[in-house]
Amino acid sequence: MQEQTELKLTQRQLNEKAHYDEAYQHHRVPGPDGKPTFPPAETAFHVVLGKETRPYNQDWEYLRYVKDLNLQGKTVLELGCGSGGYSVILASLGAKVVAIDLSAVGIEVARERARFYGFEDRIRFINQAAEALEFPDGMFDAVVGAYVLHHIEIELASQRLRKILKPGGTAVFLEWVAWSPFDSVRSNRFLSKLFPHGDGDVTEDERKLDDRDLSVLRNAFKAVDVIRFYTLARLHYFMPRTLPYLRKLDHWLYRHFPSIRNAGGAAIIRLTN
Repeated sequence: MQEQTELKLTQRQLNEKAHYDEAYQHHRVPGPDGKPTFPPAETAFHVVLGKETRPYNQDWEYLRYVKDLNLQGKTVLELGCGSGGYSVILASLGAKVVAIDLSAVGIEVARERARFYGFEDRIRFINQAAEALEFPDGMFDAVVGAYVLHHIEIELASQRLRKILKPGGTAVFLEWVAWSPFDSVRSNRFLSKLFPHGDGDVTEDERKLDDRDLSVLRNAFKAVDVIRFYTLARLHYFMPRTLPYLRKLDHWLYRHFPSIRNAGGAAIIRLTN
């Protein structure tokens, strides 16, 4: 299902949109027939349909939390759907999906992805800002989003999210969160040039969630659970090939020294309405 809205954006949102419009152009990979192609279904959906689990990987854990929402027949809002990788997974779990993103290019790629996997009729894509959600109160059984909250104005979005989520409904997000000792070193100008962040896909206006943001969420929702990950794993910025091993080391440390989670740089955030 397709939908386009007229966006009235702030300068920050315009900057974000321009960045991701350009980034998502590279997600279009034409096949031999010229049509967009995507990974085979057994690869695209293995994370939720296969027997294998990877509890040391916060992305897999996020989808485990999403899967545990039992989405069959439920109406789900996905914030920041990007190119639709998670959108089709939600549809494969039986959800009726409304997926929004600020990037019109991302929405088009997501629509192509949904068509490729046969989920076009289960996903309604909308080009919309998260701070201006225009849905009836109590419309959604659940809200989900991966790496989106740190791009938006939390106070504006949280109040609207609370209204459109059904009473007793759950929102699950995977987010980058601040831990001052590491972030103060990581933001050092010299080190940033010497060790560029990740794959370079960072916008000027984004920022990790901090205690103030979590306080805003706690004021808006009945319950807020934060499970941190990505403690020693962040060292892969300085040693790029070590990420799988550092994630597994983190997982071992969390079992034996739980307080180390407090230094994690990513988190699954679960909100109860």
